Amino acid sequence: MADSLTGDNAPTSRLGGLLIGEPYQQAFMNLIELATTSQVELSERHPYPLAFDLYGMAALDRIAADLWRDGWTAQSAELPYYVKAMGSVIACTMLQFGNSIIAFRSKDQFTNFSVYVERTKSEYFPFHKITKLLTVPASGTVHDYYQAFIADR
Repeated sequence: MADSLTGDNAPTSRLGGLLIGEPYQQAFMNLIELATTSQVELSERHPYPLAFDLYGMAALDRIAADLWRDGWTAQSAELPYYVKAMGSVIACTMLQFGNSIIAFRSKDQFTNFSVYVERTKSEYFPFHKITKLLTVPASGTVHDYYQAFIADR
């Protein structure tokens, strides 16, 4: 599962069609709601300030490091929760920037959500990044992933 793709002229169609119109608007609102709720829940579970900025991305890395240190395994029953919660925080942090195409493929299932940067033909999958972070030890940091996105814009 790739957490980014490069070279395509548009968001990939291999993961499903892109939403437009009302379904797109509903997906957007659902993602914002999920991220807002997740920010609060993650902050209650972990002692790190979690904002929608570069410092928040570093906090997500600390959360992941703590999970691994405390015996986390890729088969954890909490994997879906953390992928949704942490992925939505990254996704909404990325949404703050223009010059990109926000690609929703579902109104309420964000696994294949992506942000496509037309200038560099790069597509970022924040939920895939979190899945990788929590299933493959030493798979890179959210901070570096977000920095790469910022540099591509």
